[in-house]
Amino acid sequence: MPTDIQSTLPDLHPIYNPLVIQLADGAAPASANVGTTTCEIQVEVEDILDSDVWRMVAEYLNPYDYTTDRASVSIHKALQSAFTPNPAPLTENTPQVVPGIIKRYRLLARDLIDGVSSGGFQTSGSGYAWQAGNRSNNLTRDRITGNSYIFLSRMPSARRIAKREDISLQILCLQAASGAGIAVTSTLPDGSTTSLTFPLGDLAQYRVYSFTIPGPSGTAANPIRMQVSIAAAGFSAATPSITYTTTPNPSPWSEELFMRNSLGGWDKIYCTGKSQSAQAFASEVFEAQAYPDPMGAAGRGSSRSFNQRANQQLILRTGFYSLSEHRAMMDLILRNEAYLINGNQLLPLIITNSSEVEDTDGSYLHACELTARYAYDNHAL
Repeated sequence: MPTDIQSTLPDLHPIYNPLVIQLADGAAPASANVGTTTCEIQVEVEDILDSDVWRMVAEYLNPYDYTTDRASVSIHKALQSAFTPNPAPLTENTPQVVPGIIKRYRLLARDLIDGVSSGGFQTSGSGYAWQAGNRSNNLTRDRITGNSYIFLSRMPSARRIAKREDISLQILCLQAASGAGIAVTSTLPDGSTTSLTFPLGDLAQYRVYSFTIPGPSGTAANPIRMQVSIAAAGFSAATPSITYTTTPNPSPWSEELFMRNSLGGWDKIYCTGKSQSAQAFASEVFEAQAYPDPMGAAGRGSSRSFNQRANQQLILRTGFYSLSEHRAMMDLILRNEAYLINGNQLLPLIITNSSEVEDTDGSYLHACELTARYAYDNHAL
């Protein structure tokens, strides 16, 4: 007896949001069977998009509700297990396709009557799983309807940029397009504007693209404002943009780090406060037998130290941020995937903040102090 999904799978679903699928067989309802009817469901994921190679990531055996003749299964946790953290090509100067943020998935389902299969598996159509999610107080927010693409950034669409900072972004393409380019409109100090386009090429639907373009100091005119959007033939919906305003008085200190955000992309945090670093040491000690030294030389005592290790710890201070930028940095603690930029290297960090003040009544200047450690230990060789 085949089992049908009662509604089509979502075209694109954020895997950190709940996803409950209902199944039934209208021709042979479960309550009409002699014996106990259960539904066996398998969840399969395609790790390489459009490869048509599927991997089972979960299997369920769920009972039917005989009042509705439907079985329900919650699959978002299974989809989460199919994704692994991986940094985008954040330091590349050419546009790159980012794998692993979007994957296809499908369901296979059949009925069992008293534990015996009553037919073969029914295979559903496929949907796209997106390594993203909304925070619990905003689960119903829809970011994709009405857009040709979205920037995978939690920062506000109007934000600041340092003169020495480059622009690194990822986009999720919601419509296929050809001849795409990154359109940059710069406002110069005298009020005039200039336009520049960086080629992206053809864009496929439900692919994520990463790109880095020069910031204010990378252009000859030192603009005070830069507006970035994507232009392409084939876009029929809205084309979002981001406006960067150059910081007028740059700080002499700077540290840059990338943080994974709740959209599956990476936001850059440009820290302009004074940073600090320190070494934390740890070891274990065990008690050994003490032997007197007959020659009177210095002995080693009865305690031994072993497994010595050190870890570099950091305090990073962002400098002043807008409240919306400050709130977006909550993802830094929620996801705890961050990399410090050291030239062309990305050094993995573990954020150790236990709390961070978000806002204070009557306060209009917002800053954040981040405590972190490198995600590796140093050992004596």
